[in-house]
Amino acid sequence: MQRTTTDLRLDLAKAIAALPEACRVALILRDVEELTTPEVAASLGVSVEAVKSRLHRARAMVRTSLMSGGYWDRDGEKSDSRPPASRNTVR
Repeated sequence: MQRTTTDLRLDLAKAIAALPEACRVALILRDVEELTTPEVAASLGVSVEAVKSRLHRARAMVRTSLMSGGYWDRDGEKSDSRPPASRNTVR
């Protein structure tokens, strides 16, 4: 089954929604709202290092979720087919 951009957007939204709150907020402020890392730190009242750590964890969890959904393999190559539905759940 061929995936669409809509599929990717929905799965990305699910992956982001499943993140722990601290990671989700940092990711949204940095990557969606496009604040700088120091601006995110100031907004959240945490250190720049804490923001960097949260972003690293958030991006890794989103990447893992999308990989388990069949969007990319471990080498970063796009996948041509969606895996069975049992592997397509966001944890």
